[in-house]
Amino acid sequence: MKPLFTYVIIDDNFNDATALQTQLAKFDELHLAGIFPDAQAGRAFLDKHDVDFLFLDIDMPRLNGMELLHLLPKPPVTIICTAYSEFMAQGFEQEVVDYLMKPIPFDRLVKAVQLAKRRLGRVSEEDPEVYQDYLNVKVGNGIRKFIDVADINYVRAVDHYCNVSLVDPKTGGEITVLAKQSFGSVAEHLPKKQFFQTNKSYIVALDRISEIRSSGHLMLSLPKGKLISITQANRAKLLKLSGGS
Repeated sequence: MKPLFTYVIIDDNFNDATALQTQLAKFDELHLAGIFPDAQAGRAFLDKHDVDFLFLDIDMPRLNGMELLHLLPKPPVTIICTAYSEFMAQGFEQEVVDYLMKPIPFDRLVKAVQLAKRRLGRVSEEDPEVYQDYLNVKVGNGIRKFIDVADINYVRAVDHYCNVSLVDPKTGGEITVLAKQSFGSVAEHLPKKQFFQTNKSYIVALDRISEIRSSGHLMLSLPKGKLISITQANRAKLLKLSGGS
């Protein structure tokens, strides 16, 4: 396969950069444009060359990865590769496509590359749909919250915002997060194989559905006993999806 995407690695740790290069060499569609041991050298290259993807370390001397992103007028699609989780919120504010923790498991790298390709809108029909394991939602001015997708019970539209229902890790009950963004913008980032839209205002996690009622309602197991309305057309789709009739 002819390489379709070019990428750069910027990491001051030689062993980490080499390990990442070895993993990325397994992708026939990727072509290495350069490896740089510090942000200044990487910036000098990126100022003169267009590349598709940037695999970027954070903790580097003199100029760190986040500072570099601020300085680049039009950074490539960026995947953070770091040993530090505390930069995650800042990274997604810079619209990085994924945030990988070292040592990087190959399956997570595969997912990150697929997300990067989708960001560019250049995905082949053979590429599977890939979603992140967490949602990054706006909850206030300059404040974003990271939600584990596995914790979501349902999402409900509330005017121009939406409520995200979660499992309370302490009690097993329900807690809600008000996401100050549209229902659609949250829905598009939920895995289609794990969630189902019942009507114009609700999306539910499929593994939370305990009953599908002929009355036009679903009963959820979490939160226990919660009833959510479903249109007759969507009820038929859900029954077909679940093998019922």
